[in-house]
Amino acid sequence: MKRILSLALTGVLIAGVAVAILAGHGGKANSGGQLTTVRGIIGSEKQPFFADPRVRRIFAGHGLGVVVDTAVLGRASGPGH
Repeated sequence: MKRILSLALTGVLIAGVAVAILAGHGGKANSGGQLTTVRGIIGSEKQPFFADPRVRRIFAGHGLGVVVDTAVLGRASGPGH
């Protein structure tokens, strides 16, 4: 009985997450042209990847504007630091 209940609850949880994702994006990768800014800290070796215009276009196509700071010896450096 516990196994059936846990499987049922898992299915409901997965369905709920799927609905939330689709509702949040309006069913589209980029709805309305507005970008959601995502911030992160990266190692310096990844800087060229995130600076690449092709990569930035792909993120923008998914509705994301990416802002990264570079970690230096355990600290973040960049805008705002």
